Amino acid sequence: MASSSGQARSGGGALRLPDPARTFRLDGRRALVTGASRGIGQAVALALAGAGADVAVHYHRDRDATSAVAAAIEAGGRRAPVLQADLSAAGAALALAEAAMGALGGVDLLVLNAAEQRRMTLERTTPTLFDLQLDTGFRSAFDLCARLVPGMGRPASAVSSPSAACRRGGRTRSFRSMRR
Repeated sequence: MASSSGQARSGGGALRLPDPARTFRLDGRRALVTGASRGIGQAVALALAGAGADVAVHYHRDRDATSAVAAAIEAGGRRAPVLQADLSAAGAALALAEAAMGALGGVDLLVLNAAEQRRMTLERTTPTLFDLQLDTGFRSAFDLCARLVPGMGRPASAVSSPSAACRRGGRTRSFRSMRR
């Protein structure tokens, strides 16, 4: 049940999500969401825009899906530049940060959602694939935070999104889950 402040609370009734329009507004804020083409990244990008933020949507391979996310955001009256980067490549995260700042005039919110997903057992994981996971999941997160967080207004927000793989675990999901 929502309290008069719009926050979820219990009190014998079922818990419900608070109405975002009543609980928080992000008007004037600018976000970068990595891995925004589908899943959690897509949902977060849409939610941020729904709360009033302009959202730079990042993708690695699927421009069409990311363009659809951007179109939905723009239909709601928000800006949504579409930015491509292979975050496993050296310098790509810093270039993405610069592109997002240039397109939006700065970044106030950072959502680290991009990951290289490979279903592979530990026994079949090569050092090259392991490095790919580290570069995409850890190095890029470090580089994006190092570049963007110092220039963020207060309060600054950088979030690394969880994955359902964290809950499921298993032999083929260990590296993506490890970062989360």
